[in-house]
Amino acid sequence: MRYLPIAVLLAGLAIPATAQADSISFIKGNDVWLAEPDGSNARQVTHYGTYKAASQGDDGTLVAISGSHMYRIDRTTGEQLNSINMPLGPGWFGPWEPAVSPDGTKVAYEIRDFNGYPAVAYSNTDGSIQSRPLHTGWTWPAWIDNEWLLHSEKPNALAKDTIVRKVGSPNNDGTVWFTHPGRTPLADVDIKGNLFAGITDEQLLTVFRFTGQPGTGAVEGCFQYEQPNGKFTGPAFSPDARSLVWGEGDGIWRGEMPDLSGACVAPPNGRLIIPGAYNPDWSPAPVGSGPAPQPPAPQPPAPPAPPAPAPNDAKPLTISTPKQSLKTALKKGLTVKLANATTKTKVTAIYKKKTVASGTGTGTVKLTFTRKAARDLKRKKRVTLTLKAGAVTQTITLK
Repeated sequence: MRYLPIAVLLAGLAIPATAQADSISFIKGNDVWLAEPDGSNARQVTHYGTYKAASQGDDGTLVAISGSHMYRIDRTTGEQLNSINMPLGPGWFGPWEPAVSPDGTKVAYEIRDFNGYPAVAYSNTDGSIQSRPLHTGWTWPAWIDNEWLLHSEKPNALAKDTIVRKVGSPNNDGTVWFTHPGRTPLADVDIKGNLFAGITDEQLLTVFRFTGQPGTGAVEGCFQYEQPNGKFTGPAFSPDARSLVWGEGDGIWRGEMPDLSGACVAPPNGRLIIPGAYNPDWSPAPVGSGPAPQPPAPQPPAPPAPPAPAPNDAKPLTISTPKQSLKTALKKGLTVKLANATTKTKVTAIYKKKTVASGTGTGTVKLTFTRKAARDLKRKKRVTLTLKAGAVTQTITLK
C-alpha cells in the first residue's frame, strides 16, 4: 500500500503512542477478536467460528453477525448475551455492515431486497422490539452521534455519494451532501470530528476534511491511500480522529492523521498491524471492559441439538463459501465448498429466480457463470445469490 497526497509528499514515520485504553475489534478466523490500537495484546473473544462482521460502541457494547442473525456479545467471555430483533419483513435479506451507536443502545445495518436494492435498518442492542423505519437507497451506516448518521454509496447516477439522516426520520428525509469528483460512487465511509474517509473502486481510500456541520459543510479532499494488497475495506477513525485503521487483503492497517484542522497535510505511510484480520472498528473502551452491569436480560434459547444422524449415519450436506469478490467470481468462477458430499453434487447459483452459474463436484466446486450473467452482473456493485445443492440452500452476497 502507498498513499498519494493531494498536497506534498512526506517520508514515512513510526506510529506514535496512542492511549492504550482504546481497543480495536475485528474478525479473524471467523471469530471476533479485540486488540490494543497498535495491534498488540490481541485476544480472541468468541470461539464459534461463524462470525463475519462486528462493531463496538464507545461504551464497549459489542455486536456481531453470524449468518443471518445478530447478537450482543460479552466482550470478556464471548457469550451471546442476547439476539437482536430484526423485523425485516418478507423479501428482505441481511444483515451486513453493522455499526453500533456511540452509547451502545442501537445498531444500524445494511439489508437488501430480492432485487438487490439496499436499505439501512435499525435495532436496539438489548434485543427489545423496535419500530424505526428503514432508510432506503444509500447504505454503509456511520454514526455521527447517537441520533445522526452518514450513509454512503449512492443508489443511482443522479444522486450524491453521501446523505445525512436521523434515526427514526421518515424514509424521504435526509440531507444529501457530497460526491467525490471523478471517483464516484464513494462507499464504506466513516466520519469523526471534521474528517471522513471512504473508498472508491476498492482501490482508493480518500481522507477528506470539512468545515461546518456534516451535511452542509464545505468538503476538501486531502490525500488518498492507493495500491492496496487486494482491496481496501472498512476504514474506522480513532476516537480523537488522529489515526485511521482499515482492511486490506493481508490484514488490518493503521495510518496516522496529521492535524488537518487548518489545511491539508500529507500523512506518514500506513503500516500493517494485525495480519490475517479484517473488519476493524475502533472504540475508546479498553480491550477487557464492557458497559456497566444492567438488569439481566432474557437469555436466548439454547442452540438446537444437532440433527439425528441419518439411518446410514451420514452427516448432512453443508455449503460454505470462502471470501471472494464479485469481480473475481465472475472472471474465474465462484468457489463453493461442500462438506459431507458422498457423490458428485450439482451446485447452482440463482439470481432473481434465474440460474446464473453452476458446477459439479464433491468437495471444492467451481461455479461458472453464463456469459450473459457475467456481462449483466459485472455492472453491479453487489449481487445477492442463492446457492442450491440438492435440498440445501444458502444466500451469499458478493461485492
